[in-house]
Amino acid sequence: DGTPAARHSYWQIQFINARNKVFTFGENAVWGNGNGSYPTVDSCTYRGSGWDAAGTNPSLPFVLGPAAAVIKDNSENVWIFAQTGKVLKWVQASNTVSQVATLNVWQGGQPACYDSMRNRVFRVPNGPTSWGILNLGNVSADFTTLKMGGATIVGNSEGNVVYDPMVDCFWYAPCLQGSTSLTVYQIMANQTGTSWTATAPTVTG
Repeated sequence: DGTPAARHSYWQIQFINARNKVFTFGENAVWGNGNGSYPTVDSCTYRGSGWDAAGTNPSLPFVLGPAAAVIKDNSENVWIFAQTGKVLKWVQASNTVSQVATLNVWQGGQPACYDSMRNRVFRVPNGPTSWGILNLGNVSADFTTLKMGGATIVGNSEGNVVYDPMVDCFWYAPCLQGSTSLTVYQIMANQTGTSWTATAPTVTG
């Protein structure tokens, strides 16, 4: 009916400035329905009159499954990385969605973010999947595998990573369930080649 159900949201909630709307791209682990997943795309005008009617936006061509990565680029197009390796692209200007590539399998809950200075996706390893970067201008080429040296990273890779354009770096916070301490890692984004270095700068608070 156009009204999203409560669910594990992962990265599916995105704000699209050009449309002044909040979007949800797919529904994973919906509450009250056996953790069902659906391909629905819903939207709501920011501080508006509520959620748009069902069918306002195109549904995704398939159900994503748990913990797909959803990333917005400089043009506010949205890239969706499903665990099957299929990559979808929602085009903001036309409100259309299509599959644009099939890559290696994506791991559930794998953190990733958008490097707005270089139009690429940066991802953290999870399980057998390595650190990597993907040029969004050539998605079919798949992720370039990176080796990460420097600071020893402690924690579960199902944490979160963001790109900081002011410092031109990635900040990565691993998941440490039940722990009272957390190390935040800094990875400079201007590194070249495939051997990169992470540091663990001193932080407070």
